[in-house]
Amino acid sequence: MPDRPVTVLCRSAIERLPEWAPRVVDSIRTEIREYAAVPLQQHIGHVLMLQEKLLRALMETRGPNADDLERAANLGRLRASQGISMEAVIGGYHVSDRELWKLLDGVAETAPQRALLPGLATIMWETIGPVSAAIADAHAAATHSAQARDLRLRYRLADLLVAGIVTSETNVLSDTLGFSCADDFTALLVRPAKTETVTPLVDSGRGGAVLCAQLDLHDSVLVLCQDRNISDLVNRIRVALPSCVIGAGMHRNGLRGAVDSIQDARLCVRLASAAQPVQHFESAWLAATMVAAGDRLGGLAAAGSEAARAHPHLPETVITYANSGFSTATTAEKLAIHPNTVAYRLDRWRDLTGWNPRTLDGVTRTLLTTISPPGQHESQPAHADESPTQS
Repeated sequence: MPDRPVTVLCRSAIERLPEWAPRVVDSIRTEIREYAAVPLQQHIGHVLMLQEKLLRALMETRGPNADDLERAANLGRLRASQGISMEAVIGGYHVSDRELWKLLDGVAETAPQRALLPGLATIMWETIGPVSAAIADAHAAATHSAQARDLRLRYRLADLLVAGIVTSETNVLSDTLGFSCADDFTALLVRPAKTETVTPLVDSGRGGAVLCAQLDLHDSVLVLCQDRNISDLVNRIRVALPSCVIGAGMHRNGLRGAVDSIQDARLCVRLASAAQPVQHFESAWLAATMVAAGDRLGGLAAAGSEAARAHPHLPETVITYANSGFSTATTAEKLAIHPNTVAYRLDRWRDLTGWNPRTLDGVTRTLLTTISPPGQHESQPAHADESPTQS
């Protein structure tokens, strides 16, 4: 008994698949760049297998059965583990179907075979829905599972490093999350405003060897990376959390260095404010060190603490003066006030505290009054004790 025309047609297409599948893969990888992450020969093998299974289903003039759907689900899980997005996986499946239709159209040589094409097209169209759903559901489940696992690993590594613990476990966790244990690390401690949620920032920590984990440190987020240039990362964080403050640690070597960089960041975030939302340990090390020794040094600032609370613009002027090379003119320019006002404020601060702001000791003691926990100093009018002629 001769084979049915549909059997002959599909068998002819199956015979052409070994030379056809690489062309299909080339089309997929050209149109969907994400597939560059999939090994080429593996990709060709998957397309060859899936197209043959579809052709055998068409040979039987049927839609996908349970085995076909499970095969599609397995593909969705695999692509999720390879970091291929769901949209890309579905897109690749559609490209594969499109190219398979071209193959069927090309091998349909006789009138009876060409008469079969509309019916086969209907079956292929009806197959797209259940197969796409199987791929999408499996991909979503695998992605959710991977994200949950990744989140657990990130939080565990963050907890260990914040506690200063470096063991074989931290090495394994670091490697698993894509870090190089022997390279340098930079830590950022991000403290959002009360009205901001840290969830989007934490969720964005996947990929690129950047660890984001919410800590029990005043609802802060630890961000750990191995990129020496952190300016882009800081900018992205500030876009996501416009009212946050950030303490940035130094770039330090290895996991022990990561622990130290985290400590840098924890000190610096206490210095950050709305006026200066990002504090880098590399430039704010003196103030940060004073924060670390706050209990021991607090008595040195006692004489100026009350004056600083009542007149916060005075210590601000002193610090700006020191950072301006002890230049009255430069300080006035930075603060947008008259040079005479700068001189007046420096003298006024000396009279109130007994510290000479034109000396290193006076500046250092003044600095101590500015590093109290945020919110301790109440803002006062900037020129409350200044005459109009001085401003």
